Amino acid sequence: MNTQEPTTENQTEAIQLDSPETENKLPEGALKQFKLPSGKMATIFEGFGYHSNQAMEIAGANQGGYLNALMSLLVSIDGEKLRPDEFEQMKIKDYLAIKGEFAEQNFS
Repeated sequence: MNTQEPTTENQTEAIQLDSPETENKLPEGALKQFKLPSGKMATIFEGFGYHSNQAMEIAGANQGGYLNALMSLLVSIDGEKLRPDEFEQMKIKDYLAIKGEFAEQNFS
């Protein structure tokens, strides 16, 4: 069974994905839901090739903006999608928690 250890203030709190009582709580296409240090709920969705292409179009010449553009397509915070620039305005603890979980779920 996939479980998470108790959290400290610098860790995220994840929903247990393979538990029968939580399986139906994840939105369709979601890989993981977890609580951010700020208390907001983040949801990471499964990415596909077309998401990568869309992110490249959104980022344009700003190659450094690719990851934020991709996350804007595949992450929701409290059920809402964010614009790429809104990730830059987040508190660093939330931003890095999202970035780390996003990479783990979509790139490993």
